[in-house]
Amino acid sequence: DAALNSLRTATDATVLAMVLGVLSSVALTRLRRTAELMDVALMLPLGVSAVTVGFGYLVTLDALPGDLRTSPLLGRERP
Repeated sequence: DAALNSLRTATDATVLAMVLGVLSSVALTRLRRTAELMDVALMLPLGVSAVTVGFGYLVTLDALPGDLRTSPLLGRERP
């Protein structure tokens, strides 16, 4: 079970990465005016750690109206 689950996860991640990569490369080659800005935006997750991104989400969710950090939809498992 564990091996099949890992294989499914790896296959899904590979397909998702390929689709997003191809779409990104097509967009970057077609939109020459905004290519540099889009390139930076698409490469940003590679240079920023997940902890930093998570902290940014916490700060952002706190700044929005209606404190979304305490929403029952976030962080709780459903029975």
